[in-house]
Amino acid sequence: MAVIDGGDIPPAVVVNMPSVFRRREPSRIKWLSDRIGALEKELEETINFADATYQRLVDQLQYYFAISHETPSRRDEVRKQRIELTATYEEIGRLKQEVRRLTDEGGRSNVIGAKGRKRHISIPPEMSVAKAMDHFLTELHRHIPDKAVGKAFTSITFVCGLPLSGKSTWIDRQAAPGPGTSLFIEGTLHTEELRTVLLAQVKRLCEAEVRCAWLLTGADECLRRAMPSNVAAGPTEELIRAIHAGTERVSVMESFDSLVGVR
Repeated sequence: MAVIDGGDIPPAVVVNMPSVFRRREPSRIKWLSDRIGALEKELEETINFADATYQRLVDQLQYYFAISHETPSRRDEVRKQRIELTATYEEIGRLKQEVRRLTDEGGRSNVIGAKGRKRHISIPPEMSVAKAMDHFLTELHRHIPDKAVGKAFTSITFVCGLPLSGKSTWIDRQAAPGPGTSLFIEGTLHTEELRTVLLAQVKRLCEAEVRCAWLLTGADECLRRAMPSNVAAGPTEELIRAIHAGTERVSVMESFDSLVGVR
């Protein structure tokens, strides 16, 4: 027994604490830590959801804003474009079926003298160069939307000449040269530049031979045919004279596979 200042120190009392009380404080800290982590995760998910919702609202607002500013003419234009696009898809499907049919026919050795088909693109003489190009490209892609369809065409013929020189009549008299499809492109096509541009577009889509048939009917005869007593409505005398004055005859230097003069 220890002695302090001559007095006795009372004996110490030792209390044994249950283990559950000794672990309570660390357990409480861990629970708080886990809870904070869970809340942080929930907060992050909430923020992400809020951002996504905000973006959807912005997109919807922009969409409705665009609709509200569309004019009736613009809506009609969009509706017309959809109708034209649907018709184009249907035409492509039909042409692809024709390609498959012609491919099957071409592979049969017993197919002799099969009758071909004729397609016709006409470029009105009164069109400007820009309008003629736009008209031609529209018609060309209607008949030949891609190279796969272009394989069905076995011959291409540019039919050139003055207005009323007899181009359409000559085309009507031509028989398709054999199995496959023949395309006739009719127009004055009186400048080398215009012929070169159109020819390049055709060769980009087709591998068939491309020839040029030039109607040699003179200006005097075309002017006679343009007289009111001979034709009810058609090219004017002024238009025929202007085209005749600006005509550049086709030459062997151009990229046609063959040239044909038609009288």
